[in-house]
Amino acid sequence: MALTPAICTQCGDNISVDSTKEAGVCPSCGTAFITEKVINNYTNQHIDQRTIVKNIYGAEKDEAEDYIKRAEVFLTIGDYAKAKAQYQAATDNFPANWLGWFGLIKAQTKNLKDFKDCVHHKYLLNALAVASSDDKLKIKELYKDFISDYEKGVSVLQEQITSALNINSKIESIKNSIKNGEAEIEESKRKKDALGMFKGKQKKEFEILIEENERKIETNQAKITELSAELNDELFEFGVCYHTCEGRMGAMNEAFDIPKVQIKEAMLQHGLAKFYAEEHEDAKKAVSWYKKAAEQGYAAAECELGRYYEHGSGGLAKDVAKAVGYYVSSAQKGDANGQRIMGNCCTNGFGVAKDPVKAFSYYLKAAQQGNTSAQASVGTAYHHGAGVGIDYYNAARWYKLAAQKGNAMAQLNLGVLYEKGLGGVGINKKMAVELYTQAANQGDKIAQYNLGVCYWNGRGIAVNQGLGVEWMRKAARQNDKDAQEWLRGKGQGW
Repeated sequence: MALTPAICTQCGDNISVDSTKEAGVCPSCGTAFITEKVINNYTNQHIDQRTIVKNIYGAEKDEAEDYIKRAEVFLTIGDYAKAKAQYQAATDNFPANWLGWFGLIKAQTKNLKDFKDCVHHKYLLNALAVASSDDKLKIKELYKDFISDYEKGVSVLQEQITSALNINSKIESIKNSIKNGEAEIEESKRKKDALGMFKGKQKKEFEILIEENERKIETNQAKITELSAELNDELFEFGVCYHTCEGRMGAMNEAFDIPKVQIKEAMLQHGLAKFYAEEHEDAKKAVSWYKKAAEQGYAAAECELGRYYEHGSGGLAKDVAKAVGYYVSSAQKGDANGQRIMGNCCTNGFGVAKDPVKAFSYYLKAAQQGNTSAQASVGTAYHHGAGVGIDYYNAARWYKLAAQKGNAMAQLNLGVLYEKGLGGVGINKKMAVELYTQAANQGDKIAQYNLGVCYWNGRGIAVNQGLGVEWMRKAARQNDKDAQEWLRGKGQGW
């Protein structure tokens, strides 16, 4: 049992106490004491007396051991700030003494109990730089628990890597099945159209085949959604584990000759980039990982890098040409987000000429991969004839896919089709109101306007003019001109 010097707060005698216990009894006067208080009493008097001697005689000069001993007393009582000050004085005056540098590590990590930050890394390198071979072994022994935890973390990390890669492989396999299904649909449509006006039975067979493939595609897209959520969870845990292992280990890999974990797979690099962007809001670190993945031609990383160039963030200067270049490359490699963004670029003329036909092509490719926003955009294109002929049946089909996943624009427009009975859905004003409500609750001002009209007129729902005005006001407050004009006509404000 290690004893710590102390001075009784009652009788003033020098005593030795067990610092692991909260209290004890003075052997001189028999008075109970609080361990921390008697140790503090000794520390304060001891340091003050030495200071007085030095000031009076000027003959005594602190050696490294003096600073270190005082620091160790402060460590014992948990005063890490004062301990750090003493160790710092030791390293300032005796930089070749490794115990001073190592003491700074102890002060920074609460006596080697808390390694949550990386500040102590620089002290470790300084300690190792001046330590003898035998002392280096001592340092490594003191770090053995930390190194063991790191090695366990690396083992978990490798398991997470394997799991993430397996999930991603399943997703890619399903994506290929979807592509094959879409190709079969197009081929069936071509053969059906080639039959001409007659041969109704054969046409029906192709229609059945088309419907079967559409159902398979919907099922596969649902599987992708489920697996993607699972992959995102796995990548998040991977990011946490990587950050814990590498972030804390830092310079100690080099110090103890422990190989760093190398993340070479582009998909995992992209996952780390998302982790740092979303969980740590560290745009610069995110960009560094996106660049690594993009250099390997990883389409999703190229798309994200394009966003940073578009907005001039993450330490990158704004550059529309580079942004669009990354979007194009991403889209050409089949990334759904890249394809959707290129659809937007071609629609709005961002960095490229406006081209509704190209826009539709990009949207369709992304939609076929299950991209919700792109599915809504494809529905809109068919609905209004943007880059493709008007086709209410296909508009309804794509709107349904996106609406089921909560896309407000698709819910609104599908509601319009139900209200008008277009696209083979039949007039169903009640369903239209349900869809308007879903979109309106997400803040879509046009849906709020439509819902207001439905309540006011009792279209698909019982008349409720109070709710009608309420929904109109919500739309008007979002600067919807039609809603504002409607309210003025009813003598209502907003």
